[in-house]
Amino acid sequence: MQPLKTEDAGPLAPPPASERIYAEIRYEDDSGPQIYFVTQDEVTIGRGGDGRVVDLALYSDDDISREHLRLRRDPARNRFLIMDRSMNGTAVDGRKLVRDIEETLPPKASIALAEHVKMQFEQRS
Repeated sequence: MQPLKTEDAGPLAPPPASERIYAEIRYEDDSGPQIYFVTQDEVTIGRGGDGRVVDLALYSDDDISREHLRLRRDPARNRFLIMDRSMNGTAVDGRKLVRDIEETLPPKASIALAEHVKMQFEQRS
């Protein structure tokens, strides 16, 4: 799923009805305000490039790693897990994550990537 630019989208159109939206991520990178609908069980987020493929590609400087973090949906427990994969850190609601350790992500959370890109995560019911 590609991010939607909020200034281009007008009333935001969600993905096709055949795709279930598990969460929504609102953020702003160097290309402007964006919304990303999480429709899969695992999402990688970062700059991508240099052989690194990510689901949510951020347009940012090198403070954001090529693969900065991973989100994983745990449908059995109706929750999301987050793992920092970066060199410059990730924080959830102001608390810095330990690199390569998966933690539970609150249903509503502010995620800071290297103190450069801020994301608002909201899990859907």
